[in-house]
Amino acid sequence: MPSFVVSTRAVWAWRLVLLAVILAFVTHHDVLSGHLQALWTDMRVHPVIVHDSFEPLVASASFATWINMFRVWDRFIPYFRRFRLTGNVKPDTLLGFHHGMQALVAYLLPLLVFDAFVKRRRLPEQAPSAAGLLLQVAASIFVYDFLFFWVHLALHKFRMLGWIHTRHHTKSPMNASEVVRHSLLDGALQVVCNIVTLNALRSHPLSRMLHNVVITYMLTETHSGCVRMGMHRCM
Repeated sequence: MPSFVVSTRAVWAWRLVLLAVILAFVTHHDVLSGHLQALWTDMRVHPVIVHDSFEPLVASASFATWINMFRVWDRFIPYFRRFRLTGNVKPDTLLGFHHGMQALVAYLLPLLVFDAFVKRRRLPEQAPSAAGLLLQVAASIFVYDFLFFWVHLALHKFRMLGWIHTRHHTKSPMNASEVVRHSLLDGALQVVCNIVTLNALRSHPLSRMLHNVVITYMLTETHSGCVRMGMHRCM
């Protein structure tokens, strides 16, 4: 079984990049907030942004993007295979695509039908500040992770609930497309946790959009079978 150690150079490189980003953010916060307001002023009148199904469409497009990104890495970029926990495995192809399409239809179709009859999307004129945007996204990711931790734990601890989650663990080794390989009820629980989180925190629509992009990446990465970059395999 391969083990991994953190590259010291990589750690310090990322620390320096993070420090530079933080300093730039603090010193240029007002400028960034002004640009954010200008961006939101244009966005909030765009027909796609105004559409009631915009958020689920963003989540679906984000999942498709991240899953296929890992699929391309697996198939065409051998360098990234060194970060796989299970070594060089056969990349998922049409089977993963099939599961993804099933999940997309099951998730998106009911929401599109609901949104066609219930008009509820209201977009405020004011954008959050740059700091407010980051804080809202960080808070929503934390709360979602906290909520779904207990749901996920219950699905594993209680046998009477195990059937809901069994399908998600029927393939080994893991590939990125496994993030959407689950039962309808299992997937619905994830969606409910996300909706409850964003509504409870009253996140700004811009924060909600960014949250969906970030959280779908995090979920896809945890199912990709890869360790994070900056780690090297030791035999």
